[in-house]
Amino acid sequence: MTIADSNEIENTINMYRDLGFLLDGVYSLARTELGKVTDEIINDTKRIVKAILTMWRHLGLSMRGPKIHGLEDHLVEQMVHYKGIGDYCEDFVEQSHQDGMKEELRTSGLKRTRAFMSHSKWEWSRNQIGVIKAKHHIKTTTSRKRKRGVEERKKEKKLSRDQKRRMSLERVESGVYSDIPNYRMVVVLESEDENEEDDNAQG
Repeated sequence: MTIADSNEIENTINMYRDLGFLLDGVYSLARTELGKVTDEIINDTKRIVKAILTMWRHLGLSMRGPKIHGLEDHLVEQMVHYKGIGDYCEDFVEQSHQDGMKEELRTSGLKRTRAFMSHSKWEWSRNQIGVIKAKHHIKTTTSRKRKRGVEERKKEKKLSRDQKRRMSLERVESGVYSDIPNYRMVVVLESEDENEEDDNAQG
């Protein structure tokens, strides 16, 4: 029975490691806020998406899932169209759900037509730039300041992550990786060969 040797195992582990750093990188870029996307961010995203798809196929992973499809065919397009989609990620949806629940509780005693008008008015108010800036100002001025050491460690960790993402991207773009053997298929073919040999021996 064919099995992978130590070099193949180490190579596969390295491929998954680099794929992980690339996915981390593309998620970070995809969270760029509305209106803050630059040409540099778009170009970096295109490079990373191409590298991810290269690794995905080298590793023989399924292309049928909606997330890999969205990554390949829609991510960059939507980032360009909206100039950033970071405001529309899962926590945005969760925040909207929480706001909706609060509104329902606040207007539970009103008729549906009046409740609808109230919801619309509050939603319009929340989305005004002046209100958003005022909320941000209050949050930054009233929250406790972090210690300097915490901020420095946070910056160091980000720098380390960025370096690892960049190194992974350069490795993939250099062409150092190729398709890994599909050992499940190898085992099936070997089994078929063995069965054929047994049939010939019996015949």
